[in-house]
Amino acid sequence: MDKRQDDYLSLKSYEGHDRSSTNPDFSTFEHEGEFYFAMLSDNDEVVLRSEGYSSSNGRDNGIESVIKNRIIDGRYSIEEFMNKFFVILKAGNHQEIGRSGAYNTMAAAQSFIDGGTQSISSTLKGGATAITGKIISVNRVEKGEVSRTKGERKVVKENRRDLGEKSRKVINETRNVISETRNQISENRVVSKKGIAVAAAALAGPAMFKLTNKAEFKAKPIPARANFTPDPIQDEGGAWWPLLLLFLLPLLLFLWPPPAGVAAPAALAIAAPPPPPVAVAPVCDCDAHDHRVFKLPKEDPKKIITRLGTWPEFGNSHHLDAPGFYRKLKKQYAENAVDRKFLDEVFNEMGFDGFNEATADNFSEVTLKSGVIGNLGGGPPHKTYYSKLVPKDPKDLEAFKITAKNGCHLHFMKTCGNHMFTKPCPADS
Repeated sequence: MDKRQDDYLSLKSYEGHDRSSTNPDFSTFEHEGEFYFAMLSDNDEVVLRSEGYSSSNGRDNGIESVIKNRIIDGRYSIEEFMNKFFVILKAGNHQEIGRSGAYNTMAAAQSFIDGGTQSISSTLKGGATAITGKIISVNRVEKGEVSRTKGERKVVKENRRDLGEKSRKVINETRNVISETRNQISENRVVSKKGIAVAAAALAGPAMFKLTNKAEFKAKPIPARANFTPDPIQDEGGAWWPLLLLFLLPLLLFLWPPPAGVAAPAALAIAAPPPPPVAVAPVCDCDAHDHRVFKLPKEDPKKIITRLGTWPEFGNSHHLDAPGFYRKLKKQYAENAVDRKFLDEVFNEMGFDGFNEATADNFSEVTLKSGVIGNLGGGPPHKTYYSKLVPKDPKDLEAFKITAKNGCHLHFMKTCGNHMFTKPCPADS
């Protein structure tokens, strides 16, 4: 069976391998150039399986991480996928380090976490104590729940509670943005009032100076009244023809053509203002990238993706608009060191000075075309797979676009929050 997008092989692929001499609780093997391990029960059943590692040292570090975290309260969770239930083990940084096979019911998966004897013995080899029901009990007491009844209904209630808290947080963030806008409007009004006051004072200055330095009033003498003398009356023979000539002169100039060889006066030419300069959008230098997200192979991809959401990177974000997704990445950047390193790397490749230089104005909502080819992200480790995207659900083509400063625009898919750098480079749709 080929590797799924979540980078796990089928459960059968982990069975039948020799136990490790260093860690007898585990078996190790290599498949298609990647290294895997499985945690085993006393009767050689696969309890947890690993993702693929690029080196044997990375796989051995993964085994040490499982040994360290499998006895810690709260590191286990249950995930449902296609009506099957999987037990997930995570490290302290919330990165997934192990996954069980598929259970048919939530209760069966829960029994594994509680220390069910069918999945794992009461004591692991090497002296480490197996996971018992105490972990779930302690977690529920810490959450303030009185009842210890385990089942699918309680898990559903917890999920609904989580969703309510997330919705309230989004509403609170929106109200904070509105409050900031109102504060900005108030500041603008204060500045405007100050500007009016300064201008009024500047205009009033010269007038006040004139009032305080008023010259002494001196009355001017009234001129003597001159005697009225009527205009002389001209005789009837010579008073009318100059007026007639002034009246007819414009008409003669309009009707008579100019003499031969004399050009008519040209119309006054008014120079048109030069057109404004046209801003040229930057073009992505596709061959200058060494980062895996932006390095596109020349051949056609072998991986065809028909469904998103099986291995999310930043999670489902269909309920968010572009500024909301920006704030989601900003929160992950502040709280998670792995996400912070990844976001700084990809935003540097887009011409920014790290993620912090970008703003919500760089984010917009777009819909990609079915059949688009590119580097598609996968999971919290931010892996990249060269793929062709032809999803059955049109919603899986909806994405957030980050407009890059250097033209190398990047997308994050709404269904799973996975990054997508499309081909051909540069691609803007």
